[in-house]
Amino acid sequence: MFNFVADYTHKYFGIDIGYNIVDKRFQDAPNVLALPALANLNAGIYGNINVGKGQILKVGIQGRNLQNDESLVNIAGASDTDTVLLRNQGVASQQGALAHGYLQLPRRIMVHVSYNF
Repeated sequence: MFNFVADYTHKYFGIDIGYNIVDKRFQDAPNVLALPALANLNAGIYGNINVGKGQILKVGIQGRNLQNDESLVNIAGASDTDTVLLRNQGVASQQGALAHGYLQLPRRIMVHVSYNF
């Protein structure tokens, strides 16, 4: 696992960037069913607008999963150790089994507004 976060805050604005990658992930406890690496890049910027004495309006935009990676996060119903071990041993009833997985959320851009008084 590798995490990197950089954040710059100024009186009138702020910028942040974050990168996270998890490699050698496994679905099950005995580490048999390997999953692909999962990476995520996020970045944002905001501005502070003084709207009165001690009152700040903060307006920003945040981008999530900027590389639009669709890595597999999880396989539904495949975390049971017995199921994974049977599949790995080639038990006939487990061959050709279909499963569905959960993918990382696609790229998205979010706008946020907050008011401090």
